Amino acid sequence: MSIKNRISSQYIWNLAAGSLNAAESVIIGFLVMRYSDLETAGMFTIAFAVGNLMICIGKFGVRNIQASDVDHTFSYTDYFTARIFSILLMLVSLFLYLSIGLLVLHYSGKKLTIIAMICIIYSIESYEDLIWGEYQRQGHIEIGAKLFILRWGSILGLFCVFLIFSKNAVVSLLSALALSLLIYFARLSYWEKSLVQKKAAPSIKSKAVLRAALPVFSVTFLNFFLNNLPKYSIDIWYNDIMQADYGFIAMPVFAVGLLCSFIYQPKIKTLGDMFANKNFYDLQAEIKGMLIRILFISLFCFAGAFFLGIPVLSLLYATDLTRYKTDFMILMIASGLMAYVNYFNVVLVVVRQQQKMFYGYLITVLAAAMILPASVKRSGIQGASVSYTMILFLQFIILFLITYRSIWRATYYEG
Repeated sequence: MSIKNRISSQYIWNLAAGSLNAAESVIIGFLVMRYSDLETAGMFTIAFAVGNLMICIGKFGVRNIQASDVDHTFSYTDYFTARIFSILLMLVSLFLYLSIGLLVLHYSGKKLTIIAMICIIYSIESYEDLIWGEYQRQGHIEIGAKLFILRWGSILGLFCVFLIFSKNAVVSLLSALALSLLIYFARLSYWEKSLVQKKAAPSIKSKAVLRAALPVFSVTFLNFFLNNLPKYSIDIWYNDIMQADYGFIAMPVFAVGLLCSFIYQPKIKTLGDMFANKNFYDLQAEIKGMLIRILFISLFCFAGAFFLGIPVLSLLYATDLTRYKTDFMILMIASGLMAYVNYFNVVLVVVRQQQKMFYGYLITVLAAAMILPASVKRSGIQGASVSYTMILFLQFIILFLITYRSIWRATYYEG
């Protein structure tokens, strides 16, 4: 296969995996609404919100460091040992959250089970991300994409079949998880052995991996917490039905960010090569071009959402969301801001300036913790959409200034 065809194949497979990643919660929400009820859909909404926080712990911010480690500062064994530790930390954190849910928030057994199952699925994804990152470092991102499609494709397909016949979302999720894992692990060993080799002994350098990733993890954790803070606030002050409504109109916010990530994720290694070779002007040109592409994607999605968003979402979830159109469009503004924020995160990690992001994120999250829960308590979904968008705008400004100072000014003087 020629280099051009191989790159095209990588983009296609990465696009397919990213599309599935963006659609997984949407498809499950749609199926639950069609074959179960709105309250259960709300439980799945908060389950995915908690799962996003837990998978952040499981991945520990290592992926972008691993994929851009073109000089092989750390071996695969180093990354493997570090990932096993982070997944164990994720499972401990999940146990603590479920304990709080049971004893403090008084979650039902059904809600606890749904959250636990979604997080178990994400713990498997955390391990898969290790394999995917190694493939990407060696120029084969498409193989990791195939792994992701195999796992989530089997989960969604089996969940759909079980739910249609049983009408029980919990039983369907448990059954789909068990069978999909059998399918997944039957293929995982083949893909893993075909390119990477694990050593039996734990790696001492894994501590260095975790130290290098700690700033990225801290920022990513704060970012996930911030993005899901409206859902946590609704979970505290309101019920699962409002949680479901907010989840429906907030879904495109994360979808736009994932859509943009399809474009820049395959470029991480390229950015790493440019930075390692001190091709600073090429690096600047690549970043400028990506910022423009993100703008066009965001504007296109905003226009489509204005005309089609609420009617399509109402039809998709079989519920009238017309009263939330203003809130929905406000959240679409937030989606563009989030896409930029996510890209700034990637760039700063590639050029190893992730430490500078932490304080900016800390300021943003502290502001959000003071403003957003109170706004949600006072105004419900409207308070969530307005305050969340304002916080994201503050985050966008801070990260833009950090990126400008770290890339444009620094590379100008060094170049």
